[in-house]
Amino acid sequence: MFGLGALFQWERFVTPTVIKVFYWLAVVIAILLGLAGVVSALTTMAYNPFAGVIFLVISVLAACMGVIMSRIAAKFPPNRGSTARMATKDGDLPPGIDGNSDVNQSYLFRRQPTFYRTLQPVGTVIIDKSQRFLYLVQPNNVALRYAVGIGQQCVELAGLRHVARKSEWPQWEAPPEMVKQNLARPGILPGGPGNPLGARVLELDDNVSRINGTNAPNTIGTTVAFGCIRLVNDDIIDLYGRVAVGATVVVN
Repeated sequence: MFGLGALFQWERFVTPTVIKVFYWLAVVIAILLGLAGVVSALTTMAYNPFAGVIFLVISVLAACMGVIMSRIAAKFPPNRGSTARMATKDGDLPPGIDGNSDVNQSYLFRRQPTFYRTLQPVGTVIIDKSQRFLYLVQPNNVALRYAVGIGQQCVELAGLRHVARKSEWPQWEAPPEMVKQNLARPGILPGGPGNPLGARVLELDDNVSRINGTNAPNTIGTTVAFGCIRLVNDDIIDLYGRVAVGATVVVN
């Protein structure tokens, strides 16, 4: 039964294919009306030349508009509608779109040294999920603090881990959940700007968790539906250069 809930979810049915079909339908109607108008105008001119000329001009303009619309429709990007629909999920950007706004972070979320007392040795990475910060332990009770975003994949992550692998501009494959919710297309996205894993990734030794960059820097400091531990690209590049494979990672 069609109810109000379905009415307010109309955008679920507005796919790129539907948009393009309606666009071409409008093109065909405009051209047919233009041609019909030309025929009618020529007939009218036999009785009222002035009215016939006006009718003819309007009809030609309508036909020309249809031709122009057809050229636009031919160039209509097939992913335009789906990209708009995929644009947000807890502030995330669709794969392939680069947020490119690292510099807009608030001072609180910027990388900075801070007083930090711990028994962990220098070089240890400590992730404080509740505060949304990652600390890299330095000498003399100092740590480099990085702001992070937490994905649902790592909400339950806790305890001791180690960095197992590192890579630059990693490729990314959309998880089935994102594909099912129309938040990403299936397949592998090569590394580069716009990749959800960002500029660098540190894979942990549980073969599931990771610390990576992001294409959506505005999600830093929040909990998001997908992914693990994310930093803005400038920060993950900095951390990547300071942390070696085998480094200890403590998750609180």
